[in-house]
Parts: sequence; C-alpha cells; structure tokens
Amino acid sequence: MRRGLPSDGGGKSAQTGRRSGGARRRGGNARLAGAQASCGRDGRGVSPAGRRGRSMTERRRPMVIGLTGGVGAGKSTVARALAKLGAVVYDADREVSHALADPQVKREIVARWGQEVLTEEGAVDRRALASVVFRNEADRKALEGIVHPRLGRARREAMERAVSEGAPAVVYDAPLLMEAGLDRECDAVIFVDAPEEARRTRVAQERGWSEEELGRREAAQLPVEEKRARARFVVHNKGDLAQLEAETRRVFDAILEQAKRPTA
Repeated sequence: MRRGLPSDGGGKSAQTGRRSGGARRRGGNARLAGAQASCGRDGRGVSPAGRRGRSMTERRRPMVIGLTGGVGAGKSTVARALAKLGAVVYDADREVSHALADPQVKREIVARWGQEVLTEEGAVDRRALASVVFRNEADRKALEGIVHPRLGRARREAMERAVSEGAPAVVYDAPLLMEAGLDRECDAVIFVDAPEEARRTRVAQERGWSEEELGRREAAQLPVEEKRARARFVVHNKGDLAQLEAETRRVFDAILEQAKRPTA
C-alpha cells in the first residue's frame, strides 16, 4: 500500500522537479536509440555486474523503463505485468519500507522528528512521518538525505540482477519518478492513464484516502498533464486486469522493438 512518503529514489523534491520540468522533456528518444549500447548507472559508465564478468558490449545492458501517472492510476499493477514479461522491477515504495526498518535510519529519523513518528511497537510509522515531511520542503529534503542513498543502492542491485538474469529491462516503479529526476536515467517512460474517477475510487478503497487527501498528495507532484506530455508511451488502464496486461504487453513490445532500430 502506498503511504505517500517521498519514495522516488532521487535527491530532489517535487517543487524542484516542477521548476526544471519544462527543460527536461524525457521519454526515450535519443536514450531509447542508444539503450543497447550504453552501460550501467553506477556513475562510472559500467555496472558492477559488468565489471565482474563479461563487458557490457558482450552482456547487453537491459533497458531502463520508468513508470509515471496520476496517484492511483495503477502503476504498480503495470509494473507487475512487466515483471511477468521478464522485466526486473525496482519498487521504490517497497525499498523505502526496507530502509525505514534499518536501525540506523530509524535513529536518524527519531533524532530529527522525535518519538512521535514511531508506532507503539517502536517501528517508524509511515503515516505519521508522511504527515510531518509533507509540511515543508526542508523536512522532505531531510528525509531524502537519510533514505535515498539506500534507494540508489537498490536500483544498482536491480540492474545487476537484470544483467545476471539476461532480463530485457529494469522497471522503475517510483511515485515521484519525474519530480526526482529519475526519468533522466530511463531509456523510455510509460505514462499509466486512468480516469480521474477511477483513481479516486481506487485510493479510497485501497488506501482509505479522502478526496482532500488525494488532492494534497497530488499537489506535491507534477501535474498529471505534464507527466503525460513528457512520457513517450502510454498504457491505458480503463478495463479489467486482462485488458491492462494486454495493453502493457503491446507497449513493452513496442519499446523493445524501437530499441532495435539503428540510429539515423
């Protein structure tokens, strides 16, 4: 269940992403064309897995596909569909949960925000913490500084696993993909499109959010229209699960096929 913490994996807040969004139109043009020739993203041009074994020219780097869309659009369902098609999924929300369970992370969080962000059992209470960090950008950035280094390691591990398994792609399922600048790491970005009424119903049923809470969470993100404009591919989530999986397969096949085309 999504709880709304900044589980994006990058180092920028939603406000920062909004200011620079117009200059960073992403979605896979030049990056998609060069996807199979470029190397992993550990900051030195090759992935750790590539350094340990064959070179990345011999062990083709999997594509990186980012998912974006409005809150409750069904991005995680699309991620699971892509996993069925052989992709390795980096689930930012899950990785945040793992990070918050780290004793050192908990100590740093308590040192800044106090015992009131803990449950009765002594674990970090994600809802309580989210209510604090959404108050202002300084708190949001402070949490990012604590959590995001661990999320970066998780993304590198996902790439290593994909290389090792020969997977065609790594999928970034991150709520704040564009706001955090993670779309810059992607060879293609998919916008998951769902009707607003369906999104409202979904978050009310699955997360217990009111319309006011949904509006508050979406206000901390880029406008849905901008996300769609910056994504190259669209998956329409307007039917049942079978239809969504078929739509996801169609888009995934199109991305992989385009990556095979020679550059001009």
